[in-house]
Amino acid sequence: MRTRPLLLALLLVALPACTEDKKPPYDPDAPLKEARARLAVLAQATANGAYDAQYRFLQLPSNTAGVIRIRQSPPQYRIDIVSKDGASFFALKSGIVSCSSKASKKTCFLVARPGEEVPALFDPGVQRLFRDAVEDLAANPNGYIVRRVDPVPTATPVSATPTPTPTKTPSKKPVSPTPSLLPIPVGECFEVTRTIETPDPQQPSGFENGTYCFAEQGVATSINVKSGTMTLVKLLGPPPAAAFKPPAKVQKLPELTPTPTPSKKK
Repeated sequence: MRTRPLLLALLLVALPACTEDKKPPYDPDAPLKEARARLAVLAQATANGAYDAQYRFLQLPSNTAGVIRIRQSPPQYRIDIVSKDGASFFALKSGIVSCSSKASKKTCFLVARPGEEVPALFDPGVQRLFRDAVEDLAANPNGYIVRRVDPVPTATPVSATPTPTPTKTPSKKPVSPTPSLLPIPVGECFEVTRTIETPDPQQPSGFENGTYCFAEQGVATSINVKSGTMTLVKLLGPPPAAAFKPPAKVQKLPELTPTPTPSKKK
């Protein structure tokens, strides 16, 4: 009897079925893990990004609206509130500088040294969203419940400032290069909720539950939280070093003399 070839044939037929790769078991947390990983990548790119951007903001519940300009070149950044009487906030290597301008008068004060808290009077607050919260999302994505949501439509871009017609006599004063206007990118959006209310009361991250949108170019395109919204309306290239030079001599804050307590009459 010639049974050996038949047995060999049966083994060869059965072998692929035994060695066929099995599909990995379904992981119900796979969408969460993927969203966390992608959010961390985009948040890290935004934390490290160098850009000059304008945002339209709406503060809630007061419904105060306006435009802010944010220039970032890590570790430095600058916030300008676009208004009649401008105000600027500089986070520099030397500390935090707050500047204000009324008419032609400009004043700047060093309001906090590196590592110190910024006094409430000089704290614009918005940096906690676009800096502190973004850095925390990049570093600790597992501390948040993250879900992908539909992208927010891009805002109508602000027109670029027209280039002045050159005069016949060239200016002797050197002109700083102006960053070029860039198209507003479409961001990837995530609904983000912190897993616990306050992970460390001594080190607030500035994070608020809400929708965060980031572009691969390293810039936030939209942030929508309980305290308000920020929408990117203008994007320029990396800011020059001169953008982080305060417009006036930086002064120390005057020390406040405590009001004497009136003595009690005996």
